[in-house]
Amino acid sequence: MKTSSPLLKAPRPACGFTLIELLVVLSIATILFGLLVPALGALKSSALNQAGNTVVGLVNLARETATSKNTATALVLLTDSTLGDHYRVFGIFELGAAPAGGTSGWQQISKWEQLEAGTAVDAAGSWTGNNASAISTALSSVAYRGETKNSSSFQSLIFLPNGSLLTGNNQQIKVVEGIYPSGAATPRYTHPNDSGSPANYYLITVLASTGRTRIERP
Repeated sequence: MKTSSPLLKAPRPACGFTLIELLVVLSIATILFGLLVPALGALKSSALNQAGNTVVGLVNLARETATSKNTATALVLLTDSTLGDHYRVFGIFELGAAPAGGTSGWQQISKWEQLEAGTAVDAAGSWTGNNASAISTALSSVAYRGETKNSSSFQSLIFLPNGSLLTGNNQQIKVVEGIYPSGAATPRYTHPNDSGSPANYYLITVLASTGRTRIERP
Protein backbone atom coordinates (compact mmCIF):
# COMPACT_ATOMS: atom_id res chain seq x y z
CA MET A 1 0.00 0.00 0.00
CA LYS A 2 1.30 3.42 -0.85
CA THR A 3 1.53 5.89 1.97
CA SER A 4 1.14 9.56 1.44
CA SER A 5 4.22 11.72 1.92
CA PRO A 6 4.10 13.82 5.07
CA LEU A 7 3.43 17.50 4.48
CA LEU A 8 6.48 19.68 4.58
CA LYS A 9 6.32 21.94 7.60
CA ALA A 10 6.95 25.64 7.06
CA PRO A 11 10.13 26.75 8.80
CA ARG A 12 9.59 28.75 11.99
CA PRO A 13 10.74 32.37 11.88
CA ALA A 14 14.07 32.93 13.62
CA CYS A 15 13.91 34.59 17.03
CA GLY A 16 15.51 38.03 17.60
CA PHE A 17 15.92 41.16 15.48
CA THR A 18 16.95 41.44 11.89
CA LEU A 19 19.90 43.60 11.00
CA ILE A 20 17.59 46.29 9.62
CA GLU A 21 15.55 46.35 12.85
CA LEU A 22 18.71 46.70 14.95
CA LEU A 23 19.90 49.58 12.79
CA VAL A 24 16.54 51.33 13.18
CA VAL A 25 16.62 50.92 16.99
CA LEU A 26 20.20 52.21 17.18
CA SER A 27 19.30 55.21 15.01
CA ILE A 28 16.35 56.11 17.24
CA ALA A 29 18.47 55.73 20.41
CA THR A 30 21.15 58.00 18.93
CA ILE A 31 18.59 60.67 18.08
CA LEU A 32 17.04 60.54 21.56
CA PHE A 33 20.46 60.76 23.23
CA GLY A 34 21.33 63.73 21.05
CA LEU A 35 18.16 65.48 22.19
CA LEU A 36 18.61 64.57 25.87
CA VAL A 37 22.18 65.81 26.36
CA PRO A 38 21.48 69.45 25.37
CA ALA A 39 18.33 69.40 27.50
CA LEU A 40 20.28 68.31 30.57
CA GLY A 41 22.95 70.90 29.88
CA ALA A 42 20.31 73.60 29.54
CA LEU A 43 18.76 72.55 32.84
CA LYS A 44 22.09 72.88 34.65
CA SER A 45 22.85 76.19 32.94
CA SER A 46 19.42 77.45 33.99
CA ALA A 47 20.42 77.28 37.68
CA LEU A 48 23.64 79.16 36.93
CA ASN A 49 21.72 81.79 34.94
CA GLN A 50 19.27 82.28 37.80
CA ALA A 51 22.08 82.57 40.35
CA GLY A 52 23.98 85.07 38.21
CA ASN A 53 20.85 87.11 37.56
CA THR A 54 20.14 87.15 41.30
CA VAL A 55 23.57 88.62 42.04
CA VAL A 56 23.20 91.22 39.28
CA GLY A 57 19.82 92.22 40.73
CA LEU A 58 21.31 92.62 44.21
CA VAL A 59 24.21 94.70 42.88
CA ASN A 60 21.78 96.98 41.04
CA LEU A 61 19.53 97.26 44.10
CA ALA A 62 22.44 98.21 46.35
CA ARG A 63 23.59 100.85 43.86
CA GLU A 64 20.10 102.29 43.30
CA THR A 65 19.48 102.49 47.04
CA ALA A 66 22.73 104.40 47.53
CA THR A 67 21.91 106.95 44.83
CA SER A 68 18.21 107.38 45.68
CA LYS A 69 18.77 107.77 49.44
CA ASN A 70 22.06 109.67 49.15
CA THR A 71 23.87 107.29 51.48
CA ALA A 72 26.34 104.42 51.43
CA THR A 73 25.16 100.85 50.95
CA ALA A 74 26.94 97.51 51.23
CA LEU A 75 26.39 94.27 49.34
CA VAL A 76 27.49 91.58 51.81
CA LEU A 77 28.54 88.02 50.93
CA LEU A 78 28.95 85.55 53.79
CA THR A 79 32.28 83.70 53.52
CA ASP A 80 32.61 81.93 56.89
CA SER A 81 33.31 78.27 56.06
CA THR A 82 31.70 77.14 59.33
CA LEU A 83 28.27 78.27 58.10
CA GLY A 84 27.74 75.45 55.61
CA ASP A 85 26.30 77.80 52.97
CA HIS A 86 29.26 80.17 52.68
CA TYR A 87 29.79 82.00 49.39
CA ARG A 88 26.10 81.48 48.61
CA VAL A 89 24.29 84.01 50.85
CA PHE A 90 23.96 87.75 50.13
CA GLY A 91 22.38 90.67 51.98
CA ILE A 92 22.17 94.45 51.52
CA PHE A 93 22.95 96.96 54.26
CA GLU A 94 22.46 100.72 54.40
CA LEU A 95 24.35 103.33 56.38
CA GLY A 96 21.55 105.03 58.28
CA ALA A 97 21.47 108.65 59.30
CA ALA A 98 22.66 109.50 62.79
CA PRO A 99 19.85 110.10 65.30
CA ALA A 100 19.93 113.23 67.44
CA GLY A 101 22.89 112.97 69.76
CA GLY A 102 23.87 109.55 68.36
CA THR A 103 26.06 108.04 65.70
CA SER A 104 25.24 106.61 62.31
CA GLY A 105 25.14 102.85 61.83
CA TRP A 106 24.52 100.10 59.34
CA GLN A 107 21.09 98.51 58.99
CA GLN A 108 20.08 95.46 56.96
CA ILE A 109 17.47 96.44 54.37
CA SER A 110 17.00 93.13 52.54
CA LYS A 111 16.53 89.57 53.70
CA TRP A 112 19.41 87.17 53.25
CA GLU A 113 19.27 85.78 49.70
CA GLN A 114 20.65 82.32 48.91
CA LEU A 115 21.85 81.32 45.45
CA GLU A 116 20.38 78.40 43.51
CA ALA A 117 21.30 74.90 44.69
CA GLY A 118 24.50 73.68 43.04
CA THR A 119 25.86 77.20 42.46
CA ALA A 120 28.19 79.42 44.47
CA VAL A 121 30.51 82.40 44.24
CA ASP A 122 34.05 81.29 43.34
CA ALA A 123 36.31 82.68 46.05
CA ALA A 124 39.31 82.48 43.71
CA GLY A 125 37.72 84.57 40.99
CA SER A 126 35.81 87.23 42.94
CA TRP A 127 36.33 90.55 44.63
CA THR A 128 38.62 91.14 47.57
CA GLY A 129 36.04 93.49 49.07
CA ASN A 130 36.37 96.14 51.76
CA ASN A 131 34.62 96.87 55.00
CA ALA A 132 34.01 100.59 54.65
CA SER A 133 37.05 101.54 56.71
CA ALA A 134 37.33 104.74 54.67
CA ILE A 135 33.90 106.08 55.64
CA SER A 136 32.53 107.38 58.91
CA THR A 137 31.37 104.06 60.37
CA ALA A 138 32.87 100.71 59.37
CA LEU A 139 30.65 97.73 58.66
CA SER A 140 32.27 95.59 61.34
CA SER A 141 29.63 92.91 61.95
CA VAL A 142 26.38 91.43 60.65
CA ALA A 143 23.71 89.22 62.22
CA TYR A 144 22.95 85.86 60.61
CA ARG A 145 20.70 83.14 62.06
CA GLY A 146 20.78 84.79 65.46
CA GLU A 147 24.57 85.02 65.57
CA THR A 148 26.83 88.03 65.19
CA LYS A 149 29.46 87.60 62.49
CA ASN A 150 32.49 89.88 62.46
CA SER A 151 34.22 91.26 59.38
CA SER A 152 36.35 88.14 58.91
CA SER A 153 33.14 86.19 58.16
CA PHE A 154 32.01 88.23 55.15
CA GLN A 155 33.01 90.42 52.23
CA SER A 156 31.31 93.72 51.51
CA LEU A 157 31.10 95.79 48.35
CA ILE A 158 30.46 99.44 49.28
CA PHE A 159 28.48 101.80 47.02
CA LEU A 160 28.73 105.57 47.57
CA PRO A 161 25.87 108.09 47.10
CA ASN A 162 27.00 108.83 43.53
CA GLY A 163 26.75 105.13 42.63
CA SER A 164 30.49 104.51 42.45
CA LEU A 165 32.41 101.94 44.48
CA LEU A 166 34.33 102.88 47.58
CA THR A 167 37.28 100.90 46.29
CA GLY A 168 38.94 102.53 43.30
CA ASN A 169 39.15 99.31 41.30
CA ASN A 170 36.64 97.31 39.29
CA GLN A 171 35.41 94.32 41.27
CA GLN A 172 34.38 90.88 39.99
CA ILE A 173 31.89 88.33 41.29
CA LYS A 174 32.26 84.94 39.62
CA VAL A 175 29.30 82.57 40.01
CA VAL A 176 30.03 78.94 39.14
CA GLU A 177 28.43 75.51 39.13
CA GLY A 178 29.82 73.74 42.17
CA ILE A 179 29.66 73.28 45.91
CA TYR A 180 31.87 74.02 48.89
CA PRO A 181 32.57 70.86 50.89
CA SER A 182 32.09 71.32 54.63
CA GLY A 183 34.75 73.66 55.98
CA ALA A 184 36.41 74.15 52.57
CA ALA A 185 37.59 77.56 51.39
CA THR A 186 37.50 76.62 47.69
CA PRO A 187 34.65 75.09 45.68
CA ARG A 188 34.50 71.72 43.95
CA TYR A 189 33.43 72.51 40.40
CA THR A 190 30.65 70.45 38.88
CA HIS A 191 32.10 70.73 35.36
CA PRO A 192 35.83 71.52 35.43
CA ASN A 193 37.77 71.89 32.20
CA ASP A 194 41.13 70.25 31.45
CA SER A 195 42.98 72.88 33.49
CA GLY A 196 40.73 72.37 36.51
CA SER A 197 38.91 75.71 36.11
CA PRO A 198 35.10 75.87 35.82
CA ALA A 199 33.95 75.15 32.29
CA ASN A 200 30.84 77.27 32.77
CA TYR A 201 30.54 80.45 34.81
CA TYR A 202 28.72 83.77 35.15
CA LEU A 203 31.26 86.56 35.64
CA ILE A 204 29.96 89.92 36.85
CA THR A 205 32.26 92.93 36.73
CA VAL A 206 31.17 95.92 38.82
CA LEU A 207 32.69 99.10 37.40
CA ALA A 208 34.34 101.23 40.07
CA SER A 209 33.48 104.61 38.55
CA THR A 210 29.76 103.98 38.06
CA GLY A 211 28.85 100.85 40.02
CA ARG A 212 27.21 99.42 36.92
CA THR A 213 27.64 95.79 35.87
CA ARG A 214 29.18 94.03 32.90
CA ILE A 215 28.53 90.32 32.33
CA GLU A 216 30.82 87.74 30.74
CA ARG A 217 29.97 84.15 29.84
CA PRO A 218 32.24 81.49 28.25
